[in-house]
Amino acid sequence: MGNALVCFASTCMVLDHGNAHNHPCHQCNQTFPTKKKLKDHAKNHKGPFKCHKCFRTFTTSDDKKAHEDRNECSKK
Repeated sequence: MGNALVCFASTCMVLDHGNAHNHPCHQCNQTFPTKKKLKDHAKNHKGPFKCHKCFRTFTTSDDKKAHEDRNECSKK
């Protein structure tokens, strides 16, 4: 991506879109544009995540949620 010139009432600045994702995850090296997005992403690394119905475990919360949303288990 290229650069963009952004102007306000009294100031202009150049935004470097090539470095827009400058918040790296130290576990998987994926990068994010904001600290909040990085923090939200980091929750995926705090596993294992256990299904409360069948007790199967998943490495990410998204995988566990998808499993539960698909009703892939029955209560034991």
